[in-house]
Amino acid sequence: MELYEVLYEERFSAVVLSRITKTILVFLIFCVMAANVHFNNPAAGQSISADTETILPAGAEAEIDAGWSGTALSTVNEMILKPIISVTNEFMIPVVPSVFPAETEDSTVYMPEAPAATVPEEPEVSVPEGTAPVIPEVPEASVAEEPATSVPDDPAEQVPPENTGNGSVPGVIDGFLVNESGIIYGISDPDLVVNDGYMEFPTEKCTGIAAGTFSSGLPTVREIFIPANITYIEEGAFSGLANMEWFEMESSGAYYTEEGVLFAEHGTCLLAFPAGRTGNYKVPSHVVRFAAGAFDSAQIEVLDAAACILTDVSGIPENISLLVRETP
Repeated sequence: MELYEVLYEERFSAVVLSRITKTILVFLIFCVMAANVHFNNPAAGQSISADTETILPAGAEAEIDAGWSGTALSTVNEMILKPIISVTNEFMIPVVPSVFPAETEDSTVYMPEAPAATVPEEPEVSVPEGTAPVIPEVPEASVAEEPATSVPDDPAEQVPPENTGNGSVPGVIDGFLVNESGIIYGISDPDLVVNDGYMEFPTEKCTGIAAGTFSSGLPTVREIFIPANITYIEEGAFSGLANMEWFEMESSGAYYTEEGVLFAEHGTCLLAFPAGRTGNYKVPSHVVRFAAGAFDSAQIEVLDAAACILTDVSGIPENISLLVRETP
């Protein structure tokens, strides 16, 4: 497009210049011919004058001869020059404005800048003066206090279980006399409860053994088995069993047996010693007292309690020598 425009403009200028040149040459030739006729050929001048008379209005010739006054010159301009100029203008090519925009020196394409992304600012929270922010108090975690364990003053005192009303029938169970609370308190038939020197307490409907249960004596018993359902044994429960040699019990609460000896209160109380044993017996160091009737009818000679810190030794029969720790 730019090349086409340049060629078009060059061609247009050449044509215009050519036509102007031709017009000027024609005008000059006309002027030369008119001057030649005027100075060298008077007849032609007269003819021209005659022709001029036909063209010029009356009185214009006298004005021309007088030196081309202003009025005559104006008339000549109107009559001669204007037609020539109009003829010249007919041959002139009109100037066509360029439809193409003028090329600028700086051809850099300017791209509009993208507007920067505006991030909305967070509104500030205005707190009125004089008002302190209220912060809720966190409740302190409440720790449940452990209930204090009440220890009876007399650790030998045992509380028999209450009647739970579980349908147990008081009376005789496997040859044992049982009360309404399930406590064994006697023997109804010795031949039924003892078998070749071995006696076992019922595993159902019985919960304890009362003191004096064997006070009438049962010389044939040498070994006793106590099941885990027996959870309460009173002191002196086995008094009268003169030939006992071994207690065996399933661990039940605070009761257990060790080397055939029955302990209570988690081992701190020696509850019953087999009366049929002889010789010496060394008491474990965890024992602090002897239950009442623990050594009834006992046949041992020496009871060594030197490793113990005893609090009560009143239950030891006179026929047994007691060895205790010497105090400084």
